[in-house]
Amino acid sequence: MEKNLPNIKNSGLSKILLVLSIIIFVFWFLGQNTDIYRFAFIGAIFEFLWLFMLLALFVLPILSIFFLIKERFNLRSLYLYILIITATNIMLMIFLNR
Repeated sequence: MEKNLPNIKNSGLSKILLVLSIIIFVFWFLGQNTDIYRFAFIGAIFEFLWLFMLLALFVLPILSIFFLIKERFNLRSLYLYILIITATNIMLMIFLNR
């Protein structure tokens, strides 16, 4: 018996959101584990971007849940991975706070 699974093409939006969630994860990880204020220019960039990254960190799971529901909870969807990455990032921010 062969199951015909629908051929889901991950859209450009899902790829952009996945890359954005990875960038946010790296941003917060580097912010917690390095001295970002050692160089003034890098510290200024961090201070400029942190509010956008915080906003995106809490908006991305909402968007990924919305699109995951729209795709009928397809396990091959990139939105599921976006949700996992952002949930991991939020948990790391809560439990590994220095």
